[in-house]
Amino acid sequence: MIDLSILPSRLPPIHTEQGPVSIQRIALKHRDMLCEAGQQSI
Repeated sequence: MIDLSILPSRLPPIHTEQGPVSIQRIALKHRDMLCEAGQQSI
């Protein structure tokens, strides 16, 4: 998996089959999932 924390904060959108996706939106989605997983493991 790509370590999003080492990437520059402003990158061009990634063009996927669903349409352009920004790195920031992906990072936020993963952060939310990681937070939920962390809370469940406590």
